[in-house]
Amino acid sequence: MPSKLTNLDDIVKNWAWSTFVQTKGQHDYDDYQIHVVWDGVHFNTGQPTYFFGRHDYKTPRSTSVFKANYDNHTNVAHNNELIEQRTTSATARAVIKRGFCRGADVGIKLAAPEDVAAAFNNGIFIASEEGNRVDNSLSWVIKYSVTAPPMRRTTALVRVFEKRFRCCFRTMACMQGRVVVNVVNNITNDVVHVENDIATIIGDAIDRREIYIPNCVFVEGEVVKWSVIGKLHVTYGVSQEMDLAQEQLPTGEQSKNSD
Repeated sequence: MPSKLTNLDDIVKNWAWSTFVQTKGQHDYDDYQIHVVWDGVHFNTGQPTYFFGRHDYKTPRSTSVFKANYDNHTNVAHNNELIEQRTTSATARAVIKRGFCRGADVGIKLAAPEDVAAAFNNGIFIASEEGNRVDNSLSWVIKYSVTAPPMRRTTALVRVFEKRFRCCFRTMACMQGRVVVNVVNNITNDVVHVENDIATIIGDAIDRREIYIPNCVFVEGEVVKWSVIGKLHVTYGVSQEMDLAQEQLPTGEQSKNSD
């Protein structure tokens, strides 16, 4: 399936070759290599909007993060303080449906949806069109008071419940700065540098219509604004709860607490 992303490298290389020919005369394109240097261009992403189908698409599942047995071999109840720290994983997977790339790279970052921002406080980085996955760890502090009745075994089981949802997102990516292109002769290794503001290059491409650029792209002064649309799948822990169960003491065992 062909990509729906516009390759900025193609736009810039087309402009660079046209500029090179205008200044150096007609040449055979196959005799040259064209390298785009993006170091001088800054990419920023606005606050995304999440929409359509933002819901749990499977029943929340639980993960057991702690289990302990409390054996009370006395005739009085015992209170036990339970303090543990465990970690679970939070995963985000993003796919770009409409937008741009630079060769095989996308290279933009999304702010996570508000209710999972703590799990992805550094944002969700989108490196490529597909296969973007961010894995973070969530720490859970488990602090409970467990009363173990006399001559009984009390089992405490703590579970973290995990929710999953999927949704679409839309954000505005902005780019600004100068892009440098090195035109290298394959035979002599001579290099010609051409450069210009990315806004000028994109604006010229929009006017010429030689390369397809979607109508969601526009230039404001020195800034190019490009609408990006995609899908996001998130899995994260949202709550914890403890189950207590009691049974008769196992025979022949000493009093103990164990995980």
